[in-house]
Amino acid sequence: APGFWRAVVLATLVLAVVIVTDALVRRRWLLVRDLVIALLVVNAVSSVLARIVDSEWLQVEVDPLSPWGFPELRIACVVAVVAVARPELARPVRVVAVWLVGLASLGVVALEIALPADVLAGLAVGLAAGALVRFALGSPLGAPPIDRVREALGSAGQVFEGPFRSEGARVWRA
Repeated sequence: APGFWRAVVLATLVLAVVIVTDALVRRRWLLVRDLVIALLVVNAVSSVLARIVDSEWLQVEVDPLSPWGFPELRIACVVAVVAVARPELARPVRVVAVWLVGLASLGVVALEIALPADVLAGLAVGLAAGALVRFALGSPLGAPPIDRVREALGSAGQVFEGPFRSEGARVWRA
């Protein structure tokens, strides 16, 4: 069973790295900005909490499966990345991410890498950082840029002339 938990914890970390790498490769600079800010918030809050609770600054080891102290920074970082990138992820990836985070949270406790309180604090810090970034900087619209829509319609033989009104109250101008 320890091999399973190790694999789950490492897979969760890999998922977060893949999400960040994908944002970089696709040149989604606003998403990269949001991810970096969320990770900075996680590290700042975690450092302060570690100082208050453990009377020492954050301990980060090279080994991803070694004890890192309070709060559980691995979980906090992954949760922050998933929370910030969630609107950009396909539904199957979101479902896998939620399951992996849950299993990894159990895994670090099962492997005696962290205490349950460390994991809960990590979950709280990660969710708070993700929510703060989404609240402060907004969520991505999830719609393609208007120039891309105009180009796609033009290539299909359609002419796009604004303004037009969708079923909602927004008016789009070309």
